[in-house]
Amino acid sequence: MTTSTQGPTHYRLRDILYGSRIVVKVEQFFVFKETPQGYWVANSSYLPPWMNFTALRRNHYLRWVSKTSGKRYCYPDLADAVRSFNRRKEVQVSKLLFQLEKAQVARNFVFRHGISLEQLINGVEVGRIEALADLGEW
Repeated sequence: MTTSTQGPTHYRLRDILYGSRIVVKVEQFFVFKETPQGYWVANSSYLPPWMNFTALRRNHYLRWVSKTSGKRYCYPDLADAVRSFNRRKEVQVSKLLFQLEKAQVARNFVFRHGISLEQLINGVEVGRIEALADLGEW
């Protein structure tokens, strides 16, 4: 197998935790194969030379990236990769804030109120999460 590129280099930003430091790093992906609909990309310059295309796919050396999808794993333009990173982090923060609020409401209620085992077995409404209050009931 050769590792020569057959299309534009693709980029993806990642945040990595090293001890107490957070490092944002750009990963580069080279195009292994181009099709009319997209690219097969690899993030390493090393591909086992004894493996054919099918074996590389099966062993997760290659990843499919569409040419037309708005949400992709990596992008041929670095500016698009930065926008994707920012959006992924916004979603991550949103999910984690929701989980934090949910945990705090449940913990505070259980510790402040004397709740019997019977009530816990049947389920007790302990509060509301304000971010979800506008959505109504199921």
